[in-house]
Amino acid sequence: MAASVDERRRYQEQAAAWPIRLWLSEAQFLPGRAVDLSLHGPKVLVQSLPAGIVPAGRACHPQICLETSDEFGCVAMVRRVNGHELGLETREELPASLFRSDSLRLQLVPGFARS
Repeated sequence: MAASVDERRRYQEQAAAWPIRLWLSEAQFLPGRAVDLSLHGPKVLVQSLPAGIVPAGRACHPQICLETSDEFGCVAMVRRVNGHELGLETREELPASLFRSDSLRLQLVPGFARS
């Protein structure tokens, strides 16, 4: 029997709702929303994902736009692509400050609905 998605997760996730820019190159990004966050990367929903533009294994640069004027960026690898949902993994742990409850912005980004 196959393991459930929850059983396959390596790191515990925490709900989040930050606007994000997923940079694919210096000139191309996909706007989206980080919906879950773990120590080693976010789960990202994008509104439009052209077929094949972000295959699993591709490096990218997610830039998380926090509620303050701060932004956080890192290098990540696309691990899962499921429709409009991308699972990203970072080599280094994300900063602990991102996991403080006052740091998480639990509001909807216009144009997105969590499925």
